[in-house]
Amino acid sequence: MAAPQGGLAILVDEKRVNELLTQKSGAKAVLRSMCNTILFVCFLSLFTALALSEPRNKKRAFEAYVRKRFDTEALVPLGDVTSVKSFWKYHNESFMPGIYGADVAKYSYPGAVIAKLLPIEGANHLYGVARMRAVNIKPNIDCMVADQFQNYFPTCYGPFKQDAMD
Repeated sequence: MAAPQGGLAILVDEKRVNELLTQKSGAKAVLRSMCNTILFVCFLSLFTALALSEPRNKKRAFEAYVRKRFDTEALVPLGDVTSVKSFWKYHNESFMPGIYGADVAKYSYPGAVIAKLLPIEGANHLYGVARMRAVNIKPNIDCMVADQFQNYFPTCYGPFKQDAMD
């Protein structure tokens, strides 16, 4: 009877199976597994040391600076934004001066040339210019509301498309 071909052919040969078991359980295998374990522990130690050595206090200081500049100490705190009118008040009185400084007139006229890198705090810079654009979408175009919710949402707004712009 011929030995079967393929991946299971090795299991038919009892001598070869015994050799593989000896290789797997010998001193060489134990030494190899110990080396793998030691390398893994070294990797974990190095990774943990690098992760814990991150300067988190600098990141937290910048986060506090951003919160202070745009929320807690701003003319219009972010918590006071509850409507479209209050959003634009926040935008004009807190957000724009928070990014560009107290003198926003030099950035807001047409054709203004703005520096490529605007300093924010320390080594941080704002790349480019912040731009906001409002787009009005016509209601009830390419949108569907499930039947059970139609009483609650009489008007719906679909995805942005050029032909849906108001």
